[in-house]
Amino acid sequence: MTMAGRKVLHQTPTGTAPDGGWPVVLFFHGWYLTPESTFTASSSDSYGLFNKAKTASTLLSQGYAIIAAQASQSNADAWYTNVSPWALDPPSAYNSSGDGVLLEQIVEGFGNGAFGVGCCTLNDVHAVGFSSGAYMTSRMAFLYPGLFRSLSIQSGSYYYCGGSNCPTPASDDDPYLKLHPPTLFLHGADDQIVPPDTSLAYYQNLLNNWNRVTSRYTEAGKGHQWIDSAPTHIPNWIQAHSPTSNPYEGPYVHNHSLAVDKPKPKPKPKHGEAFQIEQNGKCLQPTGVVAFGVLRMGACDESSQWVRWESGAISHKNNTGLCIRLNTHEQNPKDVCWRGNTLWLESCFEDDMSNYFNHDMTSVGSLLSGLCPGKCLAYDEQDDVTLLGNCTEKSALGWALIDFKTD
Repeated sequence: MTMAGRKVLHQTPTGTAPDGGWPVVLFFHGWYLTPESTFTASSSDSYGLFNKAKTASTLLSQGYAIIAAQASQSNADAWYTNVSPWALDPPSAYNSSGDGVLLEQIVEGFGNGAFGVGCCTLNDVHAVGFSSGAYMTSRMAFLYPGLFRSLSIQSGSYYYCGGSNCPTPASDDDPYLKLHPPTLFLHGADDQIVPPDTSLAYYQNLLNNWNRVTSRYTEAGKGHQWIDSAPTHIPNWIQAHSPTSNPYEGPYVHNHSLAVDKPKPKPKPKHGEAFQIEQNGKCLQPTGVVAFGVLRMGACDESSQWVRWESGAISHKNNTGLCIRLNTHEQNPKDVCWRGNTLWLESCFEDDMSNYFNHDMTSVGSLLSGLCPGKCLAYDEQDDVTLLGNCTEKSALGWALIDFKTD
């Protein structure tokens, strides 16, 4: 079905709904991913999507309806939660965003039968999300205080964060943190795109400063993905905070004992998610890991490490909230695909999130633009500047992506 102009997939358990309707779990997908992976995935899929589908399947078998909506396609299939201006506005302002309108229609659908007979009860609602969807899951605590019985955040942090760019909450968030629903955090210990420290800070804030119910698990050797234990931890967490499966739980007041998984020491991997972008023995690196940092060629060392979001956007490992983007501040900002436009570091999460540089590689060593057909990453050696070039010109050929080794 379509709501607010977006695809919304849903599935209810077999059998007859309990009195009041099925309990329901909202799944929020990652950047440039799709809601279909909630129900269908292969063990060979990237980002551990098979674990996501296993999680949804387990929840369905336990009697939970599943709803998975599409993020905004005009926003590169990402949720607006951490995009300007929504990331900076007071939490209640999000109701007027495209995501806010969609969620309002989904919640209304529980009462008007849009999802079929028995779907769903407003007394037993939960949210689960990965990456961009994890930030969106956090948003539920600040958009609908008191509605969600639990949240499960896989590879994410606060609703306004983006990668390693994740400051502490503002005072506007305090009333919502005070009422924050029970929250489970899951993270790959080797995630180099959304650093595990960002979910750790969120978890510790809820636990130590707000006395909220929370738990956190990490998994050694896993990067930016649904971890293997997600299909166990998430259903267990939801059931523990679900009045439908736990009839002894009363009103929305929780005092469950805290269960914390203490990660075991792990060997340092030789290969992670970081890579270098090499051409003629030199590597792409910024003059500074700051907004508008110019991209030049230099030594192939730690300063030339890059990682890739699931959308394909390339960000610097030392600040994964900054991506290689086209310059929209010169010429016509609506026509950035002109040959010679400069590339630099800028926030990954802006109004036009399709304006990033995808690292699709051709057989002749060209790095294709994700936005501009026929245009590729090029380096002008004479002017010492990285720019948008035609894919056939010499300066756009011979690139290589090399795993960064950490011996």
